[in-house]
Amino acid sequence: MEILTHVGGTPGKDCGGFCKFCYFKTVNFKDLDSVALGCKFCPPQQIGCSYCHELIREVKNGFKSPNEVLTRLVMNLEQLRNTQQEVHDLKINVGSWADVINYPYLHELLAVFQKYEFPVNLGYTSGKGIKGAETADELVDRGVTEVSFSVFSMNPDLRREWMRDKTPEKSLEALQRLCELCEVNASTVVVPGVITKEEIIDTCSILEEWGIKSFVLSRFANHQNQGLLFNYKPVEDGIESQPYQEFYDLVGNIAREFSFRVLGSPAADPDKGLPYILARRRNRKYLEQLPAIESEATIITSSLSAPFMEKIFQGIDGNGNVNILAVNKDIGDLIVPADLEEVDLKFVKSKAILPGGALLHDKEAHQLLNRDDKNRTVVRGPELLFLPSNVYLNGKEEEFIAHELRSFTELINLINAT
Repeated sequence: MEILTHVGGTPGKDCGGFCKFCYFKTVNFKDLDSVALGCKFCPPQQIGCSYCHELIREVKNGFKSPNEVLTRLVMNLEQLRNTQQEVHDLKINVGSWADVINYPYLHELLAVFQKYEFPVNLGYTSGKGIKGAETADELVDRGVTEVSFSVFSMNPDLRREWMRDKTPEKSLEALQRLCELCEVNASTVVVPGVITKEEIIDTCSILEEWGIKSFVLSRFANHQNQGLLFNYKPVEDGIESQPYQEFYDLVGNIAREFSFRVLGSPAADPDKGLPYILARRRNRKYLEQLPAIESEATIITSSLSAPFMEKIFQGIDGNGNVNILAVNKDIGDLIVPADLEEVDLKFVKSKAILPGGALLHDKEAHQLLNRDDKNRTVVRGPELLFLPSNVYLNGKEEEFIAHELRSFTELINLINAT
């Protein structure tokens, strides 16, 4: 079991400079002071709370002090103990909004974890802060057993241009050494016209020889509807992101070529049949375990989730009580008020169900979905309809199925509730 320990960091400032594909590159951090997102934790009459404000503040406030990091860790460990979960086999995942290698107190932090024999997963590094193989040796000597490494490409020239890596050869040398010493989860951003299928195969062929654990292909996000909350212009002009199905197929093609796990982000795991494993033809038999639908509702969701959810409800809703409406946003938890303003209310039934983590205030959602004075009930659905396989990397198919059966049972109970 992993527990996240976040050290903060400001993108661009604390990671050796912006990569050309970084979605923080076009964010005006000064404007974030006036942003009030709203979320499910906000008080009834107030848009903005400590939870959704922290999502913004953490991005712009730089690295945290070691004391702050350790205090939060202790709190999280106490919460686990209170739920009677085992903590002796925990792995600490050290995350950052920037590059964890650049955290100035990293070695002091690792020394504390090593004292208590906690193995460590370094949640993200681009390699730009690594001096060479000796850095890899030092990290492993201090208890690091796993690293997430943004390799982008094995071509030093591409790393130099797109990652702004001044010493790409040293970065790749350190990556090879890390592969020898610990588990490595590598990744690339699939920038159309730059990171082609052939380029990915060349990179993965070397990584397979080096013995990586997994490889994540991230779909290049360039516009607000792809989840760029604070961006008012594209990350890179003149580049259009791959359609999701084309990206999903690419992930599947790469997965079939190599022995290590290959995943896509956002959710794409063809090997496991994710996301929405219940939508797969081979798993339709499990839909019989879900409760009957006894009432009407409209489910408002993302453009990526909608086709999968339609398949599931077609299998359990013979009377057409539930309809699925997709907004122009790839990820449901990043739905904001502007997305609901575009919803055609003539297709919304008397009850509307939103994604559990949508970034808008409940009162505001109610107002936007009742601007035609119909007095609809507006509720939030389950927090996580499907398990993300990049988090549950070694999850078994039955675990993914069991989770979706639980989450869709909860969703149907919301539909049926009077």
